[in-house]
Amino acid sequence: MEATARFPVRLPRVGSLRLDPASLGAWLLPFALIIYLALNNGGYDVIERSEAGMVVWWMVLVGTVVGGLPAAGGTRAGRVMLVVLTAFAAWTALSLIWTESAGRTSIELGRVAAYLGFFALSLAVQGEGRWRQLLNGAAAALAVVAGIAVLSRLEPTWFPRQLAGHFYAPEVQIQGRLAYPLNYSSGLGALTAMAVPLLLAATYLCRTVAAQALAAAAFPVVALALWLTASGLSVPVAALGLLVFFLLAPDRLPKLLTLLIAGAGSAVLFAAVNQRASLDHGLTTPLAQHQGDELLVILIVVCAGIGLVQVGLSLAVRYGTRPRWLLIPKRQAAWALGVLATMLLVGALVTGVPGQLSDKWHQFKRFDTSAAGKSRGNQILDFSGNGRYQFWEAAADANATEPWKGIGPGTFEFWWARNGSYGGFVRDAHSLYMDTLAELGIIGFVLIVGLVGGVVVIGSVRSLRAPPDLRLGLAAATAGAAVFAAGAGLDWLWELGVLPVIFLMLAALAVAGGSSKSAPVRPEAATGAGRGASLQRLAPRVAVVIVTGLALVAIAIPLAGASELSKSQHSAGKGQLGSALSEAQVAQSVQPYAATPRIQEALVLELEGRLRAALSAARAATRDEPTNWRNWLVLSRLAARAGNAETSVKAYREARALHPHSPIFGA
Repeated sequence: MEATARFPVRLPRVGSLRLDPASLGAWLLPFALIIYLALNNGGYDVIERSEAGMVVWWMVLVGTVVGGLPAAGGTRAGRVMLVVLTAFAAWTALSLIWTESAGRTSIELGRVAAYLGFFALSLAVQGEGRWRQLLNGAAAALAVVAGIAVLSRLEPTWFPRQLAGHFYAPEVQIQGRLAYPLNYSSGLGALTAMAVPLLLAATYLCRTVAAQALAAAAFPVVALALWLTASGLSVPVAALGLLVFFLLAPDRLPKLLTLLIAGAGSAVLFAAVNQRASLDHGLTTPLAQHQGDELLVILIVVCAGIGLVQVGLSLAVRYGTRPRWLLIPKRQAAWALGVLATMLLVGALVTGVPGQLSDKWHQFKRFDTSAAGKSRGNQILDFSGNGRYQFWEAAADANATEPWKGIGPGTFEFWWARNGSYGGFVRDAHSLYMDTLAELGIIGFVLIVGLVGGVVVIGSVRSLRAPPDLRLGLAAATAGAAVFAAGAGLDWLWELGVLPVIFLMLAALAVAGGSSKSAPVRPEAATGAGRGASLQRLAPRVAVVIVTGLALVAIAIPLAGASELSKSQHSAGKGQLGSALSEAQVAQSVQPYAATPRIQEALVLELEGRLRAALSAARAATRDEPTNWRNWLVLSRLAARAGNAETSVKAYREARALHPHSPIFGA
């Protein structure tokens, strides 16, 4: 039996309120992590993501050592999924042997190690019936992030300068897309889509009517944020999440009524936005600010109205008697669902839906980034892939060169530069699965598909077997995980740290929520059999301690390197070249295999006028990362400045060979 179960710690009563610190912690964990990462560029950057990962792993380590947290939530399914993600991290670490860039791969290893910590802690804290707090904390955080996003459009002066196009190349900028605080509109769209089933479940899962009303009132805010992102990814994956939720959830009728009412209120907001063009386009003119004030009032009224209606629904469900004609037996419901599905299939065939899908597929395959200028509705329903099909083809070609082990995590950018079909900048394959296939081969692909797919399958099976309250929570968690699973196949959501963190928290609930049990300590523990059982219980904890140590090292190294590089760039920007150089050298000593610190060192030395030393650092960078065309271009420029024409020409030709379609080289 776990220490927290044997010795529950309760705060003193305040009136009739009694708080359980463990339950409060289970609620605060997802809330704090999601808010922190969302407000820090969506957790994309190395420093913020790694710092959060370090904190989480220390919590896992301390909780495991003192016996306060059960390893993997104390469940078999939790252990299996934790082992799968651990194996994926281990395979990523092993790829350091063959990767094209040890520096890029070490960053990816730190990313996966941090994600592993989030998953391990989420599995541990949801035990002892605390799955509800974990789910509600995640739902509350997503509602807050959506609220911040909407307010940043309605009242932009309340917020810092927004980087709406931070992750877009200039040729694909789309005016008016809401992106703050993640600074990537498709990422924000995916986040709001994951929030939909969680809030829908919270309207009946929260213990008080007031909390249920708040969850319903937040629904239009989330819907408006999704609408303002104008992301073609968001609507299909949100629809998928709702479909999974209603297939798995119990007592669907009240949830459907809540969805219809919230949907009607959301439609009012969409119409109000469409009537305010300056606001819709994200302008900051006085007219746009006035329109934002107007819409804020409308938003408050709509949310308050939906909250009040939800109070009536909640009271009716809790105390009312449902008419007999609404009590549909499971067998009849199954038959009705089958008939409806058949009718929809026949209707789709008659109306030519297969042909339309074929046209949409051909549209998706075309490389088209001309979404600018389209209406918001057309942008949301835009099925062009914006080059994704070409990225996936390139990923498949990369895998063909190294089918089992891949080209190395973080190196698809270099492959695309050499072999891509056009010269634009591409960091990854815009699909977790295709990117993994290219960079970690078939083995990595099987592991990541096993993790993501296993969560959805296990969560679905457990939902259908669970009692009503738990079934509702599992249905919401599984639906949210399904949204991520689909979205990650179409965009680079894995790199936007807050989204995998949400997925892994929901995954912990889906595979282990409500099933962890603690066994009491028996007197026979002193016997031989008892000692064997004790060792059996101790083994997972020892494994967690070992993995924690390795993970902390994997995260700390790229974190230290990135921190020193950031300091060096900041110092160089202020003209403090001595400090900038020493900080770049510290980063290089922390990561002696990485090219980026050497390039930074070369650039600082150039500013100091020490061209020979700068040239030497740049040569070292090309040895560490020989397929990165940028390193060769820097070497070429430095050699030219140093008067070494032969080296400059050779380096330039190498850079052009590594990126033949780049406009820099006149392609």
